[in-house]
Amino acid sequence: MSVFTPQQVDEYLAYIKFPREQHASDGLERLKQLMKRHTCRFPFETLSLHYSPHRTVSLDPEALHHKMLVEKRGGFCLEQNELFGSVLRGLGYKAYPVAGRSNIRNTWTPLIHMHNIAVIDGKRYYVDVGMGALGPFEPVLLSPSGGQQGREYVQIWPRRIRIDYRPIQSPSYNSGLPVWILMSSENDAPETPWTEVMAFSDVELMPGDLEMMNYFVSTHPCSYFAQTVLAMRGIMGQSGEVEGIMVLHKDMVRRSMQSTQPETLAKLGTEEQRVRALEKYFDIRLSPVQQRSIRGFAAELKDKLVTGLSVLDDDRKLERL
Repeated sequence: MSVFTPQQVDEYLAYIKFPREQHASDGLERLKQLMKRHTCRFPFETLSLHYSPHRTVSLDPEALHHKMLVEKRGGFCLEQNELFGSVLRGLGYKAYPVAGRSNIRNTWTPLIHMHNIAVIDGKRYYVDVGMGALGPFEPVLLSPSGGQQGREYVQIWPRRIRIDYRPIQSPSYNSGLPVWILMSSENDAPETPWTEVMAFSDVELMPGDLEMMNYFVSTHPCSYFAQTVLAMRGIMGQSGEVEGIMVLHKDMVRRSMQSTQPETLAKLGTEEQRVRALEKYFDIRLSPVQQRSIRGFAAELKDKLVTGLSVLDDDRKLERL
C-alpha cells in the first residue's frame, strides 16, 4: 500500500512530465518510462549532508515529497528508491525494498544500498533509480539460473549491464548461497572484462532497517557520501532514451554521452562556483543558509585560483563517467 495520496502521485507524474494519459497499458513498458524519466529529473545527490545546518536526511514520506517535489531536489539511494517505491505502489504495482552491498575496488561494503523489486505478471524485476550513473535505466528481470549469466542490457552505449545469480566470495565463510550480482562492462568488445558492481538478496526490508542504513550512510566517518559533494543525473535524448550522464564530483563537472569521450565542462575553485554549477547543470538552487552550512567542513571548496581544466581525482568509478 502506498503512503502517497492519488494527488501526490499525480504531482510526481506531472513533475517528471509523464501524466497518466500517456501511460502504456502494459505494466512493464510503463515502468521503463517511469525509471528513465525519474533518473533524468531527480539528481542523485549528497547535498543534504553538506549544505544544511542539521546534516541529516529524513526518510519520512512527507519529508521526501517536500524535498524532491516542492524544493526540486534529489537524494541518494534510500531517498530516491523510497520515493519511487511509494509512487509505484500508488500506481498499483507490487514493489518492496531490499538491501544491497557495493563492490568498491574488490571489497564488498556493508548492506547500505537500497532499491526495489517489482513484481509484474508473476515475474520479479530489479528496479533501481538510486545508483546514479552506475545503475540500470530500466527494469531488469531476475531469473535464477544456477550460476548462468543473466541477459545483457545496454545502459548508455557502449556500456552494458547484466545480473548473475551465484555466490560471492566471503572473507570468512563461503556459504555457497547464491545472490543477485549486478555486473557492468564498459563496452561490447569481447575482451572487455565484466566487473561486479553490487550484490543483493530477495529479503524485504522493514522501516527500521532503512533507518539504520540511513544513519550509517549519513553519519559514519567512513561514509563516502558524508565526505563527498556529489550530484549526477541522466540526460534524455530526443528519442526518449537516456543518452548521457551529467556528473558533479567535488570540484569538477563532467558530461558523458554515448559513444563519446567524457567532456569536462567546469573546474570549480570556490563554493560560489559550485553553487552556480548546481543551478546551471542540475537545476538545484540552494538557499543562503544552505550555502553557508558547508563552511569550515572538509568538503568545502576553499577559494583558489583555477587556471585551467584538470581530471577527476581518485574515485575510479566516477573517472570512467
